[in-house]
Amino acid sequence: VYVFTPKGDLKKLPKGSSPIDFAYLIHTEVGNNCIGARVNKQIVPLDYELKSGDIVEIISSRSSSGPSLDWLRIAKTPAARNKIRAFLRKKNRDANRERGKLFMERELEKFTLTSEEQNLVNDKITEFMEANTYKTIDDLHVIIGEGRLTIRQFIGKVVPFEIRKRFQTQRKAETKKTAQTSGDGVIIQGATGLAVKLARCCTPIPGDKIIGYVTLGKGITVHRLDCHNLTRLTQDEERLVEAEWDERYGRFYDAGLVIDALDRPKLLVDITNTVANYGVSIRSVHAHSMMNDARIYLVISVKNKVELDNLFREIKRVSNVRTVRRGGIFGLR
Repeated sequence: VYVFTPKGDLKKLPKGSSPIDFAYLIHTEVGNNCIGARVNKQIVPLDYELKSGDIVEIISSRSSSGPSLDWLRIAKTPAARNKIRAFLRKKNRDANRERGKLFMERELEKFTLTSEEQNLVNDKITEFMEANTYKTIDDLHVIIGEGRLTIRQFIGKVVPFEIRKRFQTQRKAETKKTAQTSGDGVIIQGATGLAVKLARCCTPIPGDKIIGYVTLGKGITVHRLDCHNLTRLTQDEERLVEAEWDERYGRFYDAGLVIDALDRPKLLVDITNTVANYGVSIRSVHAHSMMNDARIYLVISVKNKVELDNLFREIKRVSNVRTVRRGGIFGLR
């Protein structure tokens, strides 16, 4: 298709392109800062399909939070999709770096190291980075923030056994008094008397790496470590508390799924039958389609992440299903 800028410049795009494709064709920053579009002086949604002769104006803002994962579904040109992926990778890396830095610093502070011990730990960190080819401390922070290296594994590598043993001895008596196991099977350190609930935005289940966030007057909300909301929540680090699953619990947990697929007759029926045949209960279903694309939101009840991962594989085998990912809970109160 051939479209025009407001100044009359002609731009060529593949058929099916959207204002997002047009924005990235103009400039990467125009695309990243895009918050809307006008076509022929009329506001249109970002998934509007451009037609030859359209005059396209991109509405941008420096305060924009940038592209989201949904844009990858809307964008048609490889150039736009690559630029969106690059932005999301950097955004996720920055968030994981800050999260990992926070976790590392907080964990090391607990040992109340002497200056001599601190120097010893610093040397161990340097050795660990060299052994694992991490070029900078930022790389290490990212790995921890992503959860690929747990903070427990990191501490085991860089804090000498004698120091860890001393700390564990001191802590043992304290944790007996302050550890609390919630009705959801989550152990929170130092949470005596506080209400504990699982976050609806990321629906953590046993097997997920988790962390607690203290909300004034509302108790503690437990999030997955990779929850997108933690990017905002970790700005107030004093409210974060350690959390882990109590393996003795065997209850069912609600988990949200988001399924993207090429729309077709009986798609929803085939997906729900797949879930039911796997022996998993469906708590809620919501679906909508746009053009030839379908998005289905499910809330299901599972015991743990292993069961959920196996179900993911079954759903991905359904004809026309493109992606399956974790989501939040909707429609349940």
